Amino acid sequence: MDEPSVTQLEQPLDDQVVAALVAVRRAADAARDPDDPPVGAAELVPDLFVDRPREVRAVWLATHDDAPVGLLVGGVSVDGENAGYAELEIDVVPGPSAAGTQRTLLRAALPWFESRSARTLAWWPDDATSRSVAAEAGMTFRQQERCSRVRVAELDDALLDEWTAAVDAQAAGYRLELWTGACPDELLDPYVAAYTAMNDAPLDEIDWTPEQYTAAIVRRSEEVAAARGVTVHAAVVVAPDGSGAGMTRIDVHPERPQLAHQEDTAVVPAHRGRRIGRWLKVANLRAVRERVPEVAIVETFNAESNPWMLDINVAMGFRPYRAYDAYQGPIGAVRDALG
Repeated sequence: MDEPSVTQLEQPLDDQVVAALVAVRRAADAARDPDDPPVGAAELVPDLFVDRPREVRAVWLATHDDAPVGLLVGGVSVDGENAGYAELEIDVVPGPSAAGTQRTLLRAALPWFESRSARTLAWWPDDATSRSVAAEAGMTFRQQERCSRVRVAELDDALLDEWTAAVDAQAAGYRLELWTGACPDELLDPYVAAYTAMNDAPLDEIDWTPEQYTAAIVRRSEEVAAARGVTVHAAVVVAPDGSGAGMTRIDVHPERPQLAHQEDTAVVPAHRGRRIGRWLKVANLRAVRERVPEVAIVETFNAESNPWMLDINVAMGFRPYRAYDAYQGPIGAVRDALG
């Protein structure tokens, strides 16, 4: 097959382009997650195009004989500790031309990454073909990440009762607060302090610098979630002295409420050993189950080098679903490899 044509997309998008993006993602998802409800434009388009905190994004569409065959979304951090750090995601229609489409998309997007002063490029492929393309493109393996899922109907309520009781923590004066949407102003400082503990998550060989979380970054993250149409369900545990001891967050999109995403969970080092992580995750998950009864599956991601959080997830009922490998390389190495 001849190389596909690649176009960098600009908003507003016409209906044909939107349909093409949805078709590519659905084709990729049908191979990756065949039992999941299909994604729609109302969820996909904002997810692709809305800039993240400290990051600008761009999207490319590949077509062959006017049929959509692939898409690439890239983001580059433009300020903060990780200015110049870039990531990409690629979806392609499965088939014998998948690797070629991925290479063509990478070559087409590379000038944009360089124009945004990207210094290093990371990709999390989950199949052998994509891993090979990443390696051929000058990236090397840096970390393995486990995608886990739990079916809400199969949760052990007796176990959840035990964890929600949080006897040790509550006896010591800790309290848990839950909300949806934006963090209440009176909880913002402890939530930000707890969020900072995410910097303890293992990076293995990934070239990324722990970042300073601030109230402004948290508020910007909430704005991004709202722009994407995502409902945030969050919780914080407040220590007896009023500081933040831990936090967690689950995202649900109303277009596909059956599939919820367990995002960040963190416990501040000084407060570990009181089973606060378990308390947070179970209490927030139960709150989501009550607020959104359509939720059937919760999905989460953790580094394989993070046994502490993996142990909590497994005990809750999460089971391995898919493995993602982080590949990363200096932008110059990627340029040289792609030719």
